[in-house]
Amino acid sequence: MLDIGPLRTGFLDIDPFASDPLRSDPLDCGPGAGGLPDSRPRGIEPRDTEPHDVESGEIERSCAAERVRDGSHLTLHYRLTLLPAEVDLVDTFEGKPATLQLGIGQLAEPLERLLYGLPEGDGRVFELAPGAAFGQRQDGLVMRLSRAALGPSTAAMEIGEPIEVLAPDGKRVVGIVRALDDRDVTLDFNHPLAGQAFRFTVRLIGIL
Repeated sequence: MLDIGPLRTGFLDIDPFASDPLRSDPLDCGPGAGGLPDSRPRGIEPRDTEPHDVESGEIERSCAAERVRDGSHLTLHYRLTLLPAEVDLVDTFEGKPATLQLGIGQLAEPLERLLYGLPEGDGRVFELAPGAAFGQRQDGLVMRLSRAALGPSTAAMEIGEPIEVLAPDGKRVVGIVRALDDRDVTLDFNHPLAGQAFRFTVRLIGIL
């Protein structure tokens, strides 16, 4: 099933979250910090949110802090910005923080992997190259299907509408209607954000 967590099954369904100034200087505690390898997907360029001087005692405290791992319950602010349009698809920095658990589909897996190993209180901005977050578009996922195969519900279909269908493997998937005629329906099963570049801004408030 196409799913980025708040963006579900191929169409936008975004929870409103919240904000706070980003804490800067995500500290590096050395290779394998927090007992986790660097699992960032290719095409990701991390950068500090706002570098500043840090005392050695603060570095020690940060390195001893709880770190994000698979299954962690997080309280955080985050923003996902479509580039180069600079359109915020999700922005939790204007209200209540988001709470979510990693590893259960609440957040897209490539975005989850960016958080692994980060300490509580950390703030980061990641630049994601086109396709790094939700994959590249594939022409083979745009399919022309007969109305007869899809059933009577096709009578009310409209361009741009998400339609759930049963795949050959028994899974239910969602495609976006791209074209219609008297006999056929063209469905696009690419993730709606496939092939796009993004900025992913994060501030970790709490880790359980």
